[in-house]
Amino acid sequence: MKVQAMFLILLVGAILLVGCAQQPPGGNQTQNQTPPPSQTPTKEEVCLSSGGTIATQSCCLSAGDFPNTCLIGACGCSSDNSHNVKACNCGEGKCWDSSKSQCVAVQAQPASVDMSQIYKYGSVHSYEYNVTTPSAEQTTSFDFKSTLTSDTVNGTAAWLEQTDITMQGGSVTLKTWIDKVTYNCLKMSSVINYEGQTIEQPGTCPTTGPNSASRTGTATPTMTFVGTESVTVPAGTFSCNKYSLENVTFWSASSVPVPVKIAYGDGSMTMELVGYT
Repeated sequence: MKVQAMFLILLVGAILLVGCAQQPPGGNQTQNQTPPPSQTPTKEEVCLSSGGTIATQSCCLSAGDFPNTCLIGACGCSSDNSHNVKACNCGEGKCWDSSKSQCVAVQAQPASVDMSQIYKYGSVHSYEYNVTTPSAEQTTSFDFKSTLTSDTVNGTAAWLEQTDITMQGGSVTLKTWIDKVTYNCLKMSSVINYEGQTIEQPGTCPTTGPNSASRTGTATPTMTFVGTESVTVPAGTFSCNKYSLENVTFWSASSVPVPVKIAYGDGSMTMELVGYT
């Protein structure tokens, strides 16, 4: 009997040991397992899931040049402007919201904008334009560079714009005082250096264009929105909003503090941005 009892005890112990060893998953082992890390979606996947399509864009100067796209690849420029960058095209009426990582509907462009949103004189020190003036005889083209400082004219706060123009045989320096509120020309002066002679004389404020002295009123003038257009100028290629004011057309890029291009309606002059600081 003692031998049989001992045998039964050993048999039960063996069964219990085998049962513990063969315990199916779902106990403490499962509770201690670390769940696999969640996968972060790629920019391409985010683009597609938000209703966009994968496309390529030509070389860009800044993300602001492509307001309706999410830049996916590295953004840079080559000397021949041939570099392409992968992008998410959100389509008509939508743009990329980087804070939400998705395509969202854009708000309608206002019918008019304040001139101070086109000429952000407080955010720029200098700018250079190429000017083309066609005529029946020949087309003249030259560059001019302007620098901005603050000044006053008879107690009125003004921007002092000094423009230097170098032409064959001489140079011209123009000084224009621009009202900081109305953007009207307050006064002008010029210094002409030609073949060793220097001539200083007062200038005449323009009667057309952004600094026309003939405008009345005390408020900053507004420009009428015309549409959007991609514009290529010496400074690069920009996605622009197009505005008009008194028969003058302006192309403005959100990332640039001065107009990218200016064209007078009578065809007398076109100005294209070369650079700015």
